[in-house]
Amino acid sequence: MGLLRRFIKVGETDLAVAELGLYGVRPDLEGMGIGHSVSALFPTLQELGVPFAFGTIRHAMRSHVERYARAGM
Repeated sequence: MGLLRRFIKVGETDLAVAELGLYGVRPDLEGMGIGHSVSALFPTLQELGVPFAFGTIRHAMRSHVERYARAGM
């Protein structure tokens, strides 16, 4: 999974956020799920000090990612 640090404007403030993407699974890690990938990036997100991260996925992955997101970090 890749991570891109971006700034978005909220009112007059530039806010640092992280965009998660380029999701792929190595064959030896199949079955560990997207949760494993996001959890592995969590220390980096904390180090960057971003208040939240976002990402885009194809529609077929929507339910899978929603289940993970409801569980929280």
